Amino acid sequence: MMKQTKYIKYTPHSALFLFALLSLAGCKNSEIVELNGYIEAEPTLVSSSQAGNLTHLTLSKGEWAKAGELLFTLEQENELAQVAEAKSTYQRLLSLIEDNLKGKRPEEKAALQAELDSAKASLKLSEIEVKRQADLIKSGYTSKSNLDTLIAQRDKNLAQVAEAESQIKLAALGIREDLLQASREEASMAQAQLAQAQWRLDQKNIKFDGTTKARVEDIFFRIGEWVPAGTPVMKLQTPELIKARFFVPEAQLSKIQLGQKIIIQCDGCSKPLSAKVSFISTQAEFTPPVIFSQENRERLVFMVEATPIPSDALKFKAGQPVQIHWETVEQKA
Repeated sequence: MMKQTKYIKYTPHSALFLFALLSLAGCKNSEIVELNGYIEAEPTLVSSSQAGNLTHLTLSKGEWAKAGELLFTLEQENELAQVAEAKSTYQRLLSLIEDNLKGKRPEEKAALQAELDSAKASLKLSEIEVKRQADLIKSGYTSKSNLDTLIAQRDKNLAQVAEAESQIKLAALGIREDLLQASREEASMAQAQLAQAQWRLDQKNIKFDGTTKARVEDIFFRIGEWVPAGTPVMKLQTPELIKARFFVPEAQLSKIQLGQKIIIQCDGCSKPLSAKVSFISTQAEFTPPVIFSQENRERLVFMVEATPIPSDALKFKAGQPVQIHWETVEQKA
C-alpha cells in the first residue's frame, strides 16, 4: 500500500528536505508541516564572586574553551596567604591530637620512672630511720619528738611514691576524653576555615565548568583592570543553550509533542540537521481581546523550542533564520 502524503505549506522549502522526511515515513497517511523559525542562543556570562584586578586571560574572542579549562585569573596574593595560614593551623591541631593520643613520649616516661625510683629510695631510707629511732626510744637514747619528725618524713615519702605512680599511669592513658573532644572540634573548625579560604582562592581562578566546548563570544575587561564581584568577564556560547525557536499555528498544535524529532534547514547547512522538541508553550502569542471567531482563531500561534545535538548546535548562529519541517502521521479513528 502506497503512502498518501499531503503538505501543510506555511513557508517555501527545499526538495532535499522533503525527500529526507518522506524517506522516514511508513505506509500510512501523513502530512509534512513546514514553518519558519530562527536560532535562539542564550549566552553564558562568566564571573567571579570575588573582586580583584584581572591578571591573566587564557583565551581570546572567537576561541574555544574546553571543559575544565582555565578562563581567567584575578589577583590572589591575599587568598594564597590565607590558605597557607589556615593550612598551617589545621596541620598543627592534627599533630597535637595525634600526639595526645600517643600519651607521653619515651623520654618523658623515663623521667617519671626515675622520679618514682627516687621516691621509693627515699621512702625506704625513711622507714629504716623510723625503725632505728623507735629502738633507741626503748633504750632511752633519743626523744619521742625525733621519732615523730621521722615518721612525718616517712609519710611524706610514701605520698611522693603514690604521686609518682599515678603520673606514670596517666602518662600511659594519654589525654582526657573531654579534652580530646575539644581538640577535635577545634581542628574541625580549622578545617572549615581552610575550606573557605581555598574556595575564595578558587574564585580567583575561574574555569569553564561545561561538559562540552564553548565559543568565546566577548571579553568585557582587559588585563590590569579592576573587576567588581559578580560582574561578567566573559560571554560564552555553549551548545546546550542553542535552540531552534518557531511558532506553531493553533490548528497544528496537537500534531507536535515534546521529544518529537524535527528537521532543520538553514542557509549554509550542507545537510538536513535534526533536533528534538524540548519546549511547547502553553500560552498563545496572539490573543485578541474579542470573542474568538474561526478567522482570528487561525491567527493564534504557540512558541515551540527544539534542541539540536551539541555537535550540530555549534553550526548555528544566534538570530539565524531556519526552516522547520516535521511529518505527522494521521491516527485512525
